[in-house]
Amino acid sequence: MKTSSLLRHLLALSGHLAKLPEQSPPAIAPFSRPIDEIEPAESYEPETTVWVSVGGDRRRGRVVESAEGVVLVCYYAPGSGDVAIEAVTPSHLLRRKS
Repeated sequence: MKTSSLLRHLLALSGHLAKLPEQSPPAIAPFSRPIDEIEPAESYEPETTVWVSVGGDRRRGRVVESAEGVVLVCYYAPGSGDVAIEAVTPSHLLRRKS
């Protein structure tokens, strides 16, 4: 993905994140789930709302894309209002019920 395209995605996704309703994050830790309950990275489509585990906390986010066992997600960075984008493994994701 080109940088300008990535920037457009970030700007668009940051607007989407702001519109998400508040929900309580799940209490389950990323590595506490049975392996058969973890969805493969390729099952996460762009724009899917997810909980992403970052720094020991669950943050609400959206999928940008997925490939080769990792998922690129956009979320608000802990401790700031900045939007972050990060590649994570599926064990660090849970689908949000929206």
